Amino acid sequence: MFNPKRLLTGPTTIVLLLLTLASCNEQEFYEKSYLEGAGVEQDNTADVPDDRQEIEDNDSDDSVDGPNIGMPIDDADSDADAGSDSDSDADAGSDSDSDADAGSDSDSDADAGSDSDSDSDSDSDYTDGSGGDSDPDYTDGSGDDQVDDEEVPQIVYEPVSEEFTQSSEGNEKVDILWVVDDSGSMGDEQSALAFNFNAFILDFLNKDIDFQMGITTTDGTSRGDGKWRGHYKHLTSTAAAENEEKFLRDFKRTVKVGTRGSPREMGLHTGLRFLQRYADRKSVPFLRDDAYLVVVILSDEEDQSPKSVEHYVKELKNFKQQDGLFKLYSIVTKQKTGNRWESVGTKYINASQMSNGVSTDIKEDFYHILRNMGSSIVNLTKSFALSQSPHAGEIKVSVDGVVKEEGWSFDSETSSLRFNDDSLPRIGAKIVVEYKLEVQQ
Repeated sequence: MFNPKRLLTGPTTIVLLLLTLASCNEQEFYEKSYLEGAGVEQDNTADVPDDRQEIEDNDSDDSVDGPNIGMPIDDADSDADAGSDSDSDADAGSDSDSDADAGSDSDSDADAGSDSDSDSDSDSDYTDGSGGDSDPDYTDGSGDDQVDDEEVPQIVYEPVSEEFTQSSEGNEKVDILWVVDDSGSMGDEQSALAFNFNAFILDFLNKDIDFQMGITTTDGTSRGDGKWRGHYKHLTSTAAAENEEKFLRDFKRTVKVGTRGSPREMGLHTGLRFLQRYADRKSVPFLRDDAYLVVVILSDEEDQSPKSVEHYVKELKNFKQQDGLFKLYSIVTKQKTGNRWESVGTKYINASQMSNGVSTDIKEDFYHILRNMGSSIVNLTKSFALSQSPHAGEIKVSVDGVVKEEGWSFDSETSSLRFNDDSLPRIGAKIVVEYKLEVQQ
């Protein structure tokens, strides 16, 4: 006689029940995967508007030409651009555009001929070309166990001497160019820069520094390409002395350059283009021969300018008679934290190092970033900047032929010499700085 209880307790029934439950769980998993994005990566970019298309649609509205850029930008428009979630999300979320362009270090470096090429050459010195895992420290690919002596760089220390003349007091001048990333992910950073600008400019105002500022974007297309944002007369020490409140308001409004720029950031290129446009233009005289030139770049992605970092640093230094009068400061991504649109600004960091400037992380507190940067630039105006970085920071200082063992300090970060207030050389004094420069041969 058929016994249902016996069937339910039999081994066959238990196996059937387990298979049925497993099938149910698998079906539930795939349903949640599809609905909630668990287990598989969803393509969330399908409904995100293409940022470049958005730029093309709005070209006629946002075109900029010359120093009097068709605006003064009013606060409402600027804030709407800089803080717009739709713009920011469109750029930031567009992996296919932003990441492919901005994060593509191999393509960008291949064109620029900069660090990736150098690194690949360096790696080739330590592999055997076989694709295997042989010890890289002890083979050169020839089958021998000794490293070719020619491949080992020889370090020598060359003596360098630089000469300066002590100018009159109260003649501290600096020309500052802000290059601000205007891609879709930069609304918050632009707002942070505007909000904390007082911390940057405080020392300039308190110490009567003679300054003038220009603003451009990282957009290298024809709508940008180094064009001046705002009015050139609004961001000077003269304007600040006449009406400090208006000066601060003008900067904060103008530096919010919006988030509709190209996702292919070219800060080094556009910075150079700005100076090529306005350095010698009589109607808009930006550069002064006796002033420091400081370029400050703000960006959350790698530079994608077409040429090498060395090329841009050299061209920027050529605007000054002394290399030490040019510095590049950068506020960039130094470490990725999971945001798909961001990439480490290696080229900007290298440009800062090559010019003895300062690079800081864009994720740090903007108040402290700008306060320290402002103080550093003010100190430059009271210092003598060397064109190179001395080995181990060791220098020898002479004033009118007399060696000075004390009464001065040396800032290794900016490679600049500063005399103490009670040890200032006389006006017209000849100052000679000697040091050794580390060179690879």
